[in-house]
Amino acid sequence: MTFTDQLRDLGLRCGDWLAVFGDVDESVDDAAMDRLLSELVAAVGEEGHVLVPAFTLGAEFDRAKTPAATGRVAERFRLRPGVIRSHHPIHSVAVLGPRAREIVTDHDVYLPFRPETPLGQLVRHDGKVLLLGSDQRANALIHVARLSIERPWPAIWVNVDTVLEFGGRRRRRYVAPPCDATYSSLGPELETRGLARPLETAWGRMTWMAARELSDYVTTLERETPERFLCSCADCRWCNRMRRLLRQCWGAK
Repeated sequence: MTFTDQLRDLGLRCGDWLAVFGDVDESVDDAAMDRLLSELVAAVGEEGHVLVPAFTLGAEFDRAKTPAATGRVAERFRLRPGVIRSHHPIHSVAVLGPRAREIVTDHDVYLPFRPETPLGQLVRHDGKVLLLGSDQRANALIHVARLSIERPWPAIWVNVDTVLEFGGRRRRRYVAPPCDATYSSLGPELETRGLARPLETAWGRMTWMAARELSDYVTTLERETPERFLCSCADCRWCNRMRRLLRQCWGAK
């Protein structure tokens, strides 16, 4: 069975939106990564869209030059002809497809994982998720699902100098995303519930998920047991602030 056949059996169709998270093993060379990306692009067809996080680290962002810190596959995809990268200086997303420019519009606002952002739109369009490797910590859609709940969230700010398209720089501050330390524990749980399906490929182990099913499940967990996603690290500013906010909410009740 070919890789395309595997994807078809899992439900991927021409015209679908597909988000690719994670990365391949270091033993996979550039040519093999290109074959992987070409097969994914071909699988969604000319009317489909492929979205890959091209997140960055550091205090400076140049949309055209700053490499993706989310892995070799993300960087390889970012450089493919026709790919449009969003303007968010920390959590940019690289998109290929006929509506790519529209999808990334205004993705330089303060909140990078709201429903109107590129990854948030994936849920609305019944998109699919392919996780390269087996760790859900790379799955940024979990951020989107959690933050879709209307409640107070910690505001931890990061300053970034952005290189402007026509020259010069501008410093702005952006809110940090939730802590993702506990996401790894979701992997076995999602597979047991049938929400994630592992598959073995020529590029290593991958995990397949439907964006809406994953989002609904994570949203339920966040709403009913929000402490589930809070880590135990004493130095984690995000989780410690979230605990205080939750205590305030419960106290108000």
